[in-house]
Amino acid sequence: MGMTEPDGGKLVRDRIPEIIRADGAVPVIRTAGDAEIDGLLLAKLVEEVEEYADSREVEELADVVEVCFAAAARQGVSVEELLALARDKRDQRGGFAQGLVWSGNRAPGPDPTGGDRSRRIRGAGAAQRSGRVPVEWPRA
Repeated sequence: MGMTEPDGGKLVRDRIPEIIRADGAVPVIRTAGDAEIDGLLLAKLVEEVEEYADSREVEELADVVEVCFAAAARQGVSVEELLALARDKRDQRGGFAQGLVWSGNRAPGPDPTGGDRSRRIRGAGAAQRSGRVPVEWPRA
């Protein structure tokens, strides 16, 4: 079940009211105010991701993408610009095709204390305090 507003409503695609009317029902619809639309888009994104997680149907991914397009538009970013940004990130950092799982970084070089070099440094705070890894962590 998806996230809803306190009054039970949820953000729907623009043509849903006309589809409901074509089926002979009368939809109860209102237009979201500017102050609430970002929260509604976030709730819709979570709903669509949950639906994909449950079903694994590619059609649900299309819904996720459509919500992303709408959220980007709220920030003044067009569909083309968002897709170009995604391509740039893929070119710079790669995609997710290899299924790589990152678990942290090991300290470089030999351990001067003679300790176990296989110890992993976890968490940005510990890694930054140790001075053994860069302050900026790789982002997926």
